[in-house]
Amino acid sequence: MTPRDRRALIAGAGIVFGGWLSLNVVPRGYAEWRGTRARLMVEKRLLADTRQALKELPRLEDSAKALTARVGALAPRILSGSSAPVALNDLSGRLGTLATLCHGRLLRFESSPDTISAGPLRRVTADVSLETDFRGLTEVLERLQRDPLVTVVKRVRVTAGDPLAPAGVVERLDVELTVSAWYLAREAGK
Repeated sequence: MTPRDRRALIAGAGIVFGGWLSLNVVPRGYAEWRGTRARLMVEKRLLADTRQALKELPRLEDSAKALTARVGALAPRILSGSSAPVALNDLSGRLGTLATLCHGRLLRFESSPDTISAGPLRRVTADVSLETDFRGLTEVLERLQRDPLVTVVKRVRVTAGDPLAPAGVVERLDVELTVSAWYLAREAGK
């Protein structure tokens, strides 16, 4: 092999090696550099957001305390229970007790579909039938109005149990109410 052939062979090997570097190694290295740079920018942004959140932490803690106090004040005004069936059960119990205290009885309690919500607060609605006299009916409505629980009577229908009853017989009224109240829904798994 002559020196000229050796130089041609070395030059050819150098050109092949340079081509391999420029087509394989350099693009991979550049892509890795870009990926590392992008991750670094994301981490810098995350660090800046974390620092900002830590600066706002005292204000958020104050807001959480105020919100907790407001929810605590709301607690006696809503039904117990974290789901519609439990809240309806609470409402049924309250109305049954109320009817008994007002010299009447709860005949029927049926839930009605209700899709109204306000954040985590959900509303339940029920159709209720009571049997009572006039004095008992006024007591029921007055107690519902004074009750700290926010109970809304949407509809009242009163019919006389026996309109042709003699004068000495105690009157009997069949009362149908549509009642709504609120409960605090909790997410499943909490």
